[in-house]
Amino acid sequence: MCPSVDRAENSPNLFPPIEIDPTVALTRPMTRMAYAYWQSVRADRAMPMRKDLSPQAMRAFLRHVALIEIRAGDDGRMDYVMRLAGVRIEDIFGPVTGRALGQFLPPQIETRWRFALDKAVEARAPLRAASRVTFAGKTWLQAEVLLAPLGEAGKVSMLLGALEVWPVAQMATAACLPA
Repeated sequence: MCPSVDRAENSPNLFPPIEIDPTVALTRPMTRMAYAYWQSVRADRAMPMRKDLSPQAMRAFLRHVALIEIRAGDDGRMDYVMRLAGVRIEDIFGPVTGRALGQFLPPQIETRWRFALDKAVEARAPLRAASRVTFAGKTWLQAEVLLAPLGEAGKVSMLLGALEVWPVAQMATAACLPA
């Protein structure tokens, strides 16, 4: 049975939906490892803090990791800055470390990313996001993303992201995603 999902249908003729899964039913090895690590450093708290993370402890999946800083934007909405992007992320999206979303994403794709990031911040809990990649015409790639909050006292200051992509033809049937 598929987990319940929240779907963003951003221009269905142009972009595939993004499925948001609050049950965090991850299907890919790298995102599963990242989630297990997040849970281990979280311990009995609602979320770990950034200082709890260790690159050495994340060695097995570090190529797939993003640390996304949350800032108050000039317009009052949240802004997201890629503080760290692993090699695999930059293979797909180019050099994004140190850049805000609007500095490397076209507006329609930035809206898609904000949808998922906003959901994770609002939930103050980890979630799974899944969709086809829409960046730079790479729609032949399927993506699964873990978005897990970092912060303290119930305030999310960063997100730990983990991304795994694969060709659509290899999409796992257990993922419950549209073909």
